[in-house]
Amino acid sequence: MTPARLAHLRSVIRAVDERYAPVEFKDGEVYDIGTISVPVRGDDGRVQFILRLSQLSPAASAAQVYAWIGRLTNAAAHIA
Repeated sequence: MTPARLAHLRSVIRAVDERYAPVEFKDGEVYDIGTISVPVRGDDGRVQFILRLSQLSPAASAAQVYAWIGRLTNAAAHIA
């Protein structure tokens, strides 16, 4: 891999990483959430697969985001 290609690859990874960074939600603010993902764990505690919720409503309140997370987490627990 050339140094230029490596530099480009690193910049792409940094850009993607910023989009998927965890966020601390604050009451009174709105969020445009693209995807919420939670692990589905097997009996041994290992991740078997990921349950993902996407195409969420834009400008969601922190309370709405937490409600989505709660419902998705609950669904994941029932699948396992």
